[in-house]
Formats: sequence, C-alpha cells, structure tokens
Amino acid sequence: MQARRLRALSVVGLLTVLTAAVVLVADLHRTSSAPAEPETISGPYASLLASSVDLGPARTDHVQITAALRDASRPDLLMGWADRQNLSVRWRPGDSWAILEGAPAAVSGAFDVDVHDYRGKRGQVFYASPQQPVVPTPLRVEVAELGRILGYTPHRESKVWMHPLEVPDQGLSPSALLRTYNATPLHEKGYRGKGVTVVVFAFDGFDQADLDTFATSFNLPKFTPEVIGGMPDARRGEATMDLEAIHAVAPEAKKVLVNARSTVEGDGSYEKIAKLMEDTEQRYPGAVWSFSIGWGCDKLITAADLVPVRSALAGAQRSGTTAFDASGDLAGIDCKGGDEWNSPPASMTSAWTRWPRCRR
Repeated sequence: MQARRLRALSVVGLLTVLTAAVVLVADLHRTSSAPAEPETISGPYASLLASSVDLGPARTDHVQITAALRDASRPDLLMGWADRQNLSVRWRPGDSWAILEGAPAAVSGAFDVDVHDYRGKRGQVFYASPQQPVVPTPLRVEVAELGRILGYTPHRESKVWMHPLEVPDQGLSPSALLRTYNATPLHEKGYRGKGVTVVVFAFDGFDQADLDTFATSFNLPKFTPEVIGGMPDARRGEATMDLEAIHAVAPEAKKVLVNARSTVEGDGSYEKIAKLMEDTEQRYPGAVWSFSIGWGCDKLITAADLVPVRSALAGAQRSGTTAFDASGDLAGIDCKGGDEWNSPPASMTSAWTRWPRCRR
C-alpha cells in the first residue's frame, strides 16, 4: 500500500513538473512573439527635440518612414498591412527598401508612437516621433528594420572658422597639392584627367570669376563646370575650394557641380539623395564622385534610413562609378544641426575639445 502511494505521488509530482514546464514554454513563446514596445530615442536625437519647441500633434499632409526589406521581392505582406492601416507603400521592383507614408494620425496609430510637429532653433518646422517604431510581428518575414520618423535632416556646411596648424597660411598651391598626394609623377607621365568626369555634390555654388582667377594665377587652363539642378544661392564656400583642388590635380577633366540643396529641404532626405545619385549616374556613367558635404548625423538615423543610398551607390559602382566621401573635417562635430556649429544636437564645447591641434 505504501509503495503504491509513493508511486502515485511520484506520478503526480512528475505531472506537476511537466505542466509547469509547458506553461513556462508557452509563456516564453508568447513573450517572444509579442510585439516589442516602441523605445524612446536618446542621444543627439533627443537633444534635437529637447532644444526644439513641441507644437503638438503633427499637422502635415503626410509622414513617411523607410522600411528595409529582407530581400528585393515584392513586399505583399507590407502592402496588405499598410492598406489596413490607411497607409500606402511606394516600392520599385528590384529595390530592397520601401517607403511607408500616410497621415500623421494613421502612422501614429499603426506604430503606437507619437508624431508631433517641432520648431527648431533656426525656425525650421518639422515632424518627428520621440519613439522608434518597431516592425509589427506579422511583417518580420519581409521587413528587417524601420527608419526614423523624422522630417528634418540637420546638415553641415563648412565655414572657414579655424585653420589646421599643418596647412600653410595661404593654403596649398597646385604644385604643393600634387606633392602632398604624390600625384606629381602622374602629371609628368601625362595623366591629367583627360576623358574623366568629376562630379562634385554640393550645397553651395561658385563664382566663375574666382575660378578664372585661380586658373590664371597658377597657369592652368580656364574651366567652367557644368551645373546640374541650378546654381545654389550660396557662393564662395566649400564647392569653390573642391573644384579648384580637383582642377589642380586633373586640369583636363570635365567638372560638374550637382546642387544637393533639395535633399535637405523637407522630409525624405535619404530617398532624395538616392534619387539624385541615380540621376547623376544615368547622366554621367562611370564618373568620379566627390562628396565633401555632411548629410545629418549617424546618431540621428538608423541603418534602414540609409538603405536607399547604399542601393544607389552599389548600382553606380557596378557601372564603373568611383565615389569618394570626406571622412569628416571635424569628426564628432558632424553631429551638429544646420550650418551653425553651435546648434543642437551636440554642444560646441564637447566637440571643440577633441581638436586642440586645430585651435588658434
């Protein structure tokens, strides 16, 4: 009798353990499959919003967000889900990304985030969400990541406000520039850029008289760059310096200035940048691209926001384009807002102390 009672208790105990295990597994499954809660974005993004005036729920006509897809297949699940959320999807066959867009209230409801309008210190009004939207569970087989809900891209425009100690006071002459980059031997062998097109993407323009003076002063052939997108209003900035430096190294190359100002006007900056690259590649296949401008700060965006640009660059590279991007004259200061170095999201003090050799 005692033995049977012990066996019964053992069976009951085993069943209890198994039941607990099943409940635990089920609970873990529910937890892993449950949609994650949107997280509040910190860092420079939070500083940008904190330095701006919250104007309340966004009143703009539409809000857009980039979705990084797992492959280049048609995102049918995403399209169906978006339709049920009163959102639309823009996607081109072959793209590994798509754009979700809709009214602010629809985007807010679909991703359970706040979407407000903000007024920055420079007077710019833009929409943004302080939370990072997460990929809804039904879409995870198609969508890898979502970008930010941010209708403003702080951009950097270099101003001559400091002088590195290593550069002579009058700058580098063409001959000194050739020596610095060890290009003198190429010039001596006749490699001066003939048959090559160099494209400079810029926010500012140039004054032809300045280019003429530069060429005449250093016995170089005069040149007139082709301008795409209209001449930017700002003159005598970094674009002039870039064009003159390129002409010094490759005086026989064709120079093109692409006005990138439109990419930082309104929302969808990285989609606009990708379109600008695609159009430039079609116009000048196999050219050399020079980027000496800063589009925003990497702390403000996610990898998903950059997928359109990465795709455009990969396509250009396949057709023979070579792209050079400045590593950043001032490194951490690239995480600044607009053309004022002291604007959010970073402070001048924290960034300035990183560059003691550049101070005068």
